[in-house]
Amino acid sequence: MICRKNISLLTKLKFDLYGLFLIFEAKHNIYTSILNGFMNVCFSYIQVSGNLSKPTMNRQEYFEIGKQNSLPLRCPILNYCARRACTIYFNSDYARYSGSKNIAEALMEDGTLPNDYLKNKIDFQGEPTEWIGGRESFYVTHMCPEVNLFDSSNSIFPDTACVTGDYDRERRNEKSRVIKTQHYSECAEFNKYLFEKNIKPQTKKRRIPIAPKFKALLQKEINSKCPLCPNEDVGHFEIHHIDENPENNNLENLLMLCPTCHSKITKGDISIYTVRKTKRDLTG
Repeated sequence: MICRKNISLLTKLKFDLYGLFLIFEAKHNIYTSILNGFMNVCFSYIQVSGNLSKPTMNRQEYFEIGKQNSLPLRCPILNYCARRACTIYFNSDYARYSGSKNIAEALMEDGTLPNDYLKNKIDFQGEPTEWIGGRESFYVTHMCPEVNLFDSSNSIFPDTACVTGDYDRERRNEKSRVIKTQHYSECAEFNKYLFEKNIKPQTKKRRIPIAPKFKALLQKEINSKCPLCPNEDVGHFEIHHIDENPENNNLENLLMLCPTCHSKITKGDISIYTVRKTKRDLTG
């Protein structure tokens, strides 16, 4: 039998614990409010100090920058760039569903990244992608601009080349704000790629005519059908140099295809990964 004294002690202990819980809960709410207020102040400071005026860069403006600088319309290192991979991982909240898998494992598993990503990966060359906050309010910076501009399934700032932005569900007017946009040519990873590609002095490469025998072999290889699209009514075929070196006329570097698909490769609408895989599939 439990004596009255023990019951009294247990009751006192229960109320003491409940009191501690109330104190903890109150402090937790205070800390949460302070943190949210601090984040809002930070976001406001970033906007005011940068004298922002709703920066935007749509596809037409983006392509124009590439043309003016004689660059591909789309970033040529997309499939192997760590910044793009990290941006997709954060934007689509892969961490919630991928368990213990790291960024590369999660994105290669669902086919977002090619299987040879780790072998050819171009790692961060400057500040990495950063996400501060949760899903209801956040500030994100150093993103890949092409993810938000072109990748509708993984974009959180659609149809603009956004690299820095924020979101606050409680904000009345503008829940999502684009703070900074940029072209891929400003990314450190692309400039590393460009530097390494041009590290040796190069003269403008001349186009060497492709032997008729090679043209016949290439047309036989594709069975007189474009290997990249279902179009069967092709008036004439063109030959693409896979490594973009017009002096390299080795058969493994040449792919015959229709003019439309050739143009899409030049614009970056068909990736180099797709081109190389198509060539591998044709040659067995």
